[in-house]
Amino acid sequence: MSAPAAEDPKDYRFCGYGEAVGGNAKARAGLQAIRGTSDWSTAQCGYREVLFGTGAFQKPGQGAIPMEQFKQVLKTGGKLPLATVLRCRVRYFTDGAVLGTQAFVTTHLAAYRLKTGRRQRTAPRPLPGVTDWGELATLRGLRRDPVG
Repeated sequence: MSAPAAEDPKDYRFCGYGEAVGGNAKARAGLQAIRGTSDWSTAQCGYREVLFGTGAFQKPGQGAIPMEQFKQVLKTGGKLPLATVLRCRVRYFTDGAVLGTQAFVTTHLAAYRLKTGRRQRTAPRPLPGVTDWGELATLRGLRRDPVG
């Protein structure tokens, strides 16, 4: 039985790259070592270009990636759009309770404290460095491994 096909390596569940994009620290460290960089963003972009470049020159039926997709990846420098990375990390929508800018999360945290009377010293939690999240944060940290 063959593994299910995926349109993009980030979506292939048996791919270390997909695990790394999803936030698996060991997978990210492995790709960073392969790419020879300590910066995840640089490693992700470069590795994505290599994956698509290799796939674009495969024979049809052997994991070939359409040349147009390869050209698009080159055009973007291998960088994944924030919306795509967010879809890869859907767990933050549930485990983090509130997802938004730090100001948005702080506002909801204050409202939560007023309703519950809790006075814990909690601050918005930044998201891990899978991509440039901008000002996105969550209300609470993850309680489990973010992948799997």
